[in-house]
Amino acid sequence: MEAGLKSLRVPSKTTTVTTGFNVMPLTAVVITVGGKKYSIRTNRGWITTHYDQTGAEELYRSSFAGDANICTPDGTETIGGDMTDVFNSNYRNGDGSRVHERIWISEATGLPVREQASIIGGLNLTMTTTMEYNDIRPPEGLPTSPPDTEFPADGPDSSAQTPPRH
Repeated sequence: MEAGLKSLRVPSKTTTVTTGFNVMPLTAVVITVGGKKYSIRTNRGWITTHYDQTGAEELYRSSFAGDANICTPDGTETIGGDMTDVFNSNYRNGDGSRVHERIWISEATGLPVREQASIIGGLNLTMTTTMEYNDIRPPEGLPTSPPDTEFPADGPDSSAQTPPRH
């Protein structure tokens, strides 16, 4: 849990590829830096929102409440030249589906660098996430904008800004 909390406190870029439920893989990228969160989903464009670090930490802690989500060590592996400690976790989601997670945590930084979650029952999908922490910056080419602004996938054009979908 400490590695996950630590990752919420530093600028980061996460890339998640979701496969399963008989559709093409979906890719989502999230960049968190400078009090903002920039999100993009396949062919949807960038969305900029305010990043509430305290709220993110509280939500993360609440997901570990009780004994249901305990990580157990599963050796070491090298990821991108970085030695990592590997952990497994098995638990049930609120909908009753089973989740098996593997998490790779850098021995050098104490930050997670990869996570793979397989959900069995319900959606039957796998999400593989890679995390980066070096030289994190907002996406290039976005105009200065207030939080909660969505930009089209074909590029930021201040005249084409649309409100976010909720």
